[in-house]
Amino acid sequence: TRMVISGSGNVGIGTTGPKALLHIEKDLGDTSAALSTMASHHLVLATGGDTNDTAGIGFYASGDEYIGAAIQFKRIDNAGTGDLTFYVKDDGDESSGDEPTAVMTMNDDGNVGIGTAAPKSILHLSSSANAGILFDLSAVHPAIRADLPVAGASRDLTLAATGSSGYM
Repeated sequence: TRMVISGSGNVGIGTTGPKALLHIEKDLGDTSAALSTMASHHLVLATGGDTNDTAGIGFYASGDEYIGAAIQFKRIDNAGTGDLTFYVKDDGDESSGDEPTAVMTMNDDGNVGIGTAAPKSILHLSSSANAGILFDLSAVHPAIRADLPVAGASRDLTLAATGSSGYM
């Protein structure tokens, strides 16, 4: 069976008993070595053939006509590479026609940006608000550790909680 529309309105592709509005089921086998092929995925969204063309998924609350969140791929060049950006609306613009705000971008260089659409390093955090980074480390001995290579040797930077305040 290629496609079924159940009595409740669920659509099944590759299944005769769809369990959701859209239920796609097919054993693709081990596709980890062929992720770049179309046949390796259950759902493929395609951009146009030009630079800056996009493909994405939008999310909204039923009854609202505006998108509340989105995931979008933006083609960067003709080789098909691009950026993947996650968007959400804040509390102040939920029911307006304002565009959702980009909150995280993964670019074609492998960099991840939170609060920036153009990450310049492996992890780039940016905020125009009075915000910081919160690490909630509930372990017995909470610490943040970074190995810092220095002239062929490795040096550690460790932040650890002291006293009873729980602050680092």
